[in-house]
Amino acid sequence: MWRMLGFALVPAVLILAAYPVVIRLNALGGGEKVDRAKADVQTIAKAAMAYQIKHGQLPGSLLLLIQPPGGALPYLDGGVDGIKDPWGQLYGYNPAGTNNGGRRPDVWTVTPGSRLIANWRPW
Repeated sequence: MWRMLGFALVPAVLILAAYPVVIRLNALGGGEKVDRAKADVQTIAKAAMAYQIKHGQLPGSLLLLIQPPGGALPYLDGGVDGIKDPWGQLYGYNPAGTNNGGRRPDVWTVTPGSRLIANWRPW
């Protein structure tokens, strides 16, 4: 009986030992939110470039992607939430694209665990 009890406790101990690691990874901003932020920075940069094609220049602000001039359809869905990261902060935006060598705008966010997610950095 003790052998069976010991055998049953081993998986339980392993699960409990792994639990703090999973909690820490989530606290660092891992998982779904990071994946969404990675996709968002690319999507926002592409929307800004589409704006540039139509208007001749990149938008000076991300707000112009959700409220374009002249009552045109927005370049991003979701209103203001469309330019917020998964943690509720507005994405950073620099139309000069300093970190992208001026070829496209810089779009970024920083996770609660201080991880930079940006369209000029490899994942």
